[in-house]
Amino acid sequence: MSVSKDTVVAILHGIGEFAADPGNAAAVEAFKQQVAADNSDRKLDSKKVILQKVIEARVAEKPDSSLGAFKDNVLDLMTAIEQQREDVEVDKAYEKVKDLLG
Repeated sequence: MSVSKDTVVAILHGIGEFAADPGNAAAVEAFKQQVAADNSDRKLDSKKVILQKVIEARVAEKPDSSLGAFKDNVLDLMTAIEQQREDVEVDKAYEKVKDLLG
């Protein structure tokens, strides 16, 4: 599945908004602990879980969200984020959430 830069930037912004929401403080702390304990290559296991949770939250809020396409398979989105990191806009959005993603 091809994932556009706009979609990658949108999910990264979504993660940032999720992390900034005081109502999600407990989940954000749990994510940080999970990332800290993750020994997988480039923390991919915890990144997958975080993306899955954020996508589920977004789709619950907005059932017609374009992120619904990744609800059952975040690997395509993870791959797109990794591949598009060299894009200035993607990298800028990633920098805002990298503390959460590890």
